[in-house]
Amino acid sequence: MRDPNIHHAYEDLAKLAADKAVKRQYELREKAERDFRNTVRTAREEGWQEGRQEGRQEGQQEGAQQEKLRLAKELLAEGLDEELVTKVTGLNKSELARLEGDS
Repeated sequence: MRDPNIHHAYEDLAKLAADKAVKRQYELREKAERDFRNTVRTAREEGWQEGRQEGRQEGQQEGAQQEKLRLAKELLAEGLDEELVTKVTGLNKSELARLEGDS
């Protein structure tokens, strides 16, 4: 072995292999580190999935609300009664009033 660092590493490896208690400690530490990294990765992936699901739900709710507003605007423009428009769209009177103000 020409590289003194590699030679030193082999010596350390031989010492570790000879002492079973030290080897067991090393193996347990390595396992703990792997378990920790796996736990962090799993938690991160679950968080991403949860965030994507929440985003989809919010997008669907916003889309449904926009469709209600579009329909209400169209019905009001056709001259339908506000009470009927609130019943059909599920919007309340203050939301309709804002719609009429936007027109």
